[in-house]
Amino acid sequence: MKVLIYKYKSDLAPVGGSNGYCFNIYQELNKRSETSIEFLENKKESKYRSNTIKKYFQTFFSFFKKDKQADLFNKYDVVHFHSTKDFYKCRKSLKKFKGKSILTMHSPIPFHMEMVENIKKHHKILGLLLRRHSFSKIDHYSFNQCDYILLPCKEAEGSYYSHWKKYRKIHNKNEKKYRYIPTGIVQAFPKIDAEQYRKEHGYTKDDFIVAYVGRHNEVKGYDRIIEVCEQLNNENIKFLIGGKEFPLEGPKLNNWKEIGWTNDPYSLINASNVFILPNRETYFDIVLLEVLSLGKPCIVSNTGGNKVVLSKGCKHIFKFDDEKECVDIVNKLFKEEHSYKPVEEIIDLFKNNYSIELFVDKYIELLESISEEVQK
Repeated sequence: MKVLIYKYKSDLAPVGGSNGYCFNIYQELNKRSETSIEFLENKKESKYRSNTIKKYFQTFFSFFKKDKQADLFNKYDVVHFHSTKDFYKCRKSLKKFKGKSILTMHSPIPFHMEMVENIKKHHKILGLLLRRHSFSKIDHYSFNQCDYILLPCKEAEGSYYSHWKKYRKIHNKNEKKYRYIPTGIVQAFPKIDAEQYRKEHGYTKDDFIVAYVGRHNEVKGYDRIIEVCEQLNNENIKFLIGGKEFPLEGPKLNNWKEIGWTNDPYSLINASNVFILPNRETYFDIVLLEVLSLGKPCIVSNTGGNKVVLSKGCKHIFKFDDEKECVDIVNKLFKEEHSYKPVEEIIDLFKNNYSIELFVDKYIELLESISEEVQK
């Protein structure tokens, strides 16, 4: 078996999205000394890294450049792509490819929609001139032409159905291509113990802390946490928030604290009593798996991949559909207990379902079956 994961090693990092997903795979493969699965080397850095508009147009024009990957691909039985953008960019080489291709998405909405929305945020006039359907061919082509589509669960497709009318037809047409393996990650550990972290940030061991780490936008539900805090109207319940304050900013409340972007989110989460994951829509959020691996109780919105975790029936993972329901859960937890120690039942749930070891076992099994198909 010879497999290429179409992701540059230099992009791998313990973050969300495809880079974090592949980072965890890369670490586990190295631990196993697995040499049959490789990543891309020698990435050329974009000269427009800090300019979002130019970066997106560079991406767009790259679709029309001469594709030189054919010789590379034919060294492999399987090539696994982690975006429709990359698949479409390599479409000419893939026509000459004798092996099989796999496609995995990582964004909560289709690439062509995400691309236009991101441009709109940085350039309103240009955003108005662009039309989503102008780029939809990228997604449409990639779903129809790849050999397999690998996703973490069926529920992760929810936002694709709701945002893109054509997706249901595409899914039904390609139903036999779909494979599902729940995402796995390397277990997270805090750098600083909970007591010390609390002390450094002005909290006592008796404070009840609600945590959130992530993007400050409406899709991630950041504004929902603000609403929960305001509805609670209880200064004894503290909100500790990580992530860059953009495009939304936090309220000026005595019990609300923003620490900004952090390279140690695990210590923040570990120091809290409960974590809120308030996504309006989500795919299969890696941060939820990180919270589980830390043994932290969590309150999660009833959407996307969150539904699968909720279905496991752990009594320390709470579902909410609206802000009022979330407020009631926080109040209930505040009145019941103030422990912030890791909960073994949650860690066991993580180890039995979402560890990187389990994921890579199933992933290699899938790759081997596809490779055997190629070699017949």
